[in-house]
Amino acid sequence: MEDLNFVYSYDLMRQEIHELETVHRGLVQVEVIGQAPYGRDIFAIGIGHGPACAVLSGSHHAREWMTTQLLMKMLRTYASAYVSNYAVGGYAVREILDQTTIWFVPMVDVDGVELQQRGATAFSESVRESLIQMNRGSEDFSAWKANAEGLDLNRQYDGAWEGISVDAVTHPASKNYKGTRPFEAMEVKALMAFLEKVNPPAEIAYHSAGEVIFWGLELDLDDPRHMAGKELANLTGYELLPPLSDKHGGGLTDWWTYNLGKIGFTVEIGSPTTGEGPVSQTEFPKVWEANQAVGMWMANYVLQNSLLSSGDVQT
Repeated sequence: MEDLNFVYSYDLMRQEIHELETVHRGLVQVEVIGQAPYGRDIFAIGIGHGPACAVLSGSHHAREWMTTQLLMKMLRTYASAYVSNYAVGGYAVREILDQTTIWFVPMVDVDGVELQQRGATAFSESVRESLIQMNRGSEDFSAWKANAEGLDLNRQYDGAWEGISVDAVTHPASKNYKGTRPFEAMEVKALMAFLEKVNPPAEIAYHSAGEVIFWGLELDLDDPRHMAGKELANLTGYELLPPLSDKHGGGLTDWWTYNLGKIGFTVEIGSPTTGEGPVSQTEFPKVWEANQAVGMWMANYVLQNSLLSSGDVQT
């Protein structure tokens, strides 16, 4: 039976990253790519021996920390599969990882996750009052999505940023505040710099909830990325949605596909009935079953379509 009180915390992630780096030295590499406003490190973990093929990110939103739980299990599984030379989801892990490196940024909003899980007491007394004010005077942060400065990190990328109008707010808040300019948040700056450095041809941003897949803004259905999205939908059993209008922009995948023309997906785990809070731990086995091979699928897709050399989508 699942522990309904379990939370996948920042400290647990750090512990597992250390264990992975220690046990799988040479296969797994760890980088601190930046810090959040309150000093917590943002980690990237690479697995493989080749050039970067994809970056998979999680917890852009604080209450969506099951995405971190998922990505860390993915890392552990791929590392074990490489050592023992077994397949995951029909994909030959060792063969793929000898040619590529998959990078994971499992928790982008490290401050926000701490705030959502532990409340304002996880921060110094000097800022607790301002955090509670941003939360409309409540000390219950269970529905919190933003970072600890009230910025919604998935409205911080310059993918149709100026036109965002859906559920917009005009001040720091628990969700949906896009800030005064794109790429303003320290967390987003850190991830941007890392993406520029490793230059992968693909990315997948995990969110919750809805069991759906987004693949860009204002794109045509004859775009080759649509066919890739169909493959991902078949793999996960999630619904591939039509491209959204530019009123929904600001996400990592929006910027990645709309501005850079690369291949990217936003994958929403968890049932559509999750509501204003984290996905229940009762759903994690189902989430894992649907998504365990996604990293291997993405790496294999990049290899099969010869995307490593150019970083461009083949037409």
